[in-house]
Amino acid sequence: MDTLFFALYPPPELARRAVEFAERLRLDLGLRAKPTDAARLHVTLHFLGAVATDAEIVAQASRAAGSVRSPPFDLTLDMLASFRARGRQRPLVLMAQRVPPDLQALHLELCEALRSHAVQADWRGLVPHLTLLRDPVAVPEQSIAPFQWTVRDFVLIRSLVGQGRHMLLGRWPLGRQ
Repeated sequence: MDTLFFALYPPPELARRAVEFAERLRLDLGLRAKPTDAARLHVTLHFLGAVATDAEIVAQASRAAGSVRSPPFDLTLDMLASFRARGRQRPLVLMAQRVPPDLQALHLELCEALRSHAVQADWRGLVPHLTLLRDPVAVPEQSIAPFQWTVRDFVLIRSLVGQGRHMLLGRWPLGRQ
């Protein structure tokens, strides 16, 4: 079973900066884990779950995404923290001190679109974050120099479990009429 989720991809230059930041943290904090590849860095918008990915589920989710009309918005990740984890590897993440109202609105609009298209999904709330790496060492929450970009689209990703690969299944621009 693979996983499906909607996400926000940072621009390539910002993703490279995030990987460089993670490398500096490894040295400064004595972390052993390797940073997430820049191409896989994302902020999860909505997790659809572990599914036997078939064409109908992807088609329904794509139709739902196509109905979203939220505008572009700025996203600032300005906090660093380790999440608690069931296993030994704690996700070290970049987070937003303040979730932008437009991001919250996009998440809610996508939730409603998924419901109206009968897409089964994980209905947890939105905790926007970008996972830099996973390491046993817990890093205390702290403010950092911001990583900021204008979010202009969102994507549907199929994560190939156990392979460390993502497949882009669709991309939808924000601000469509």
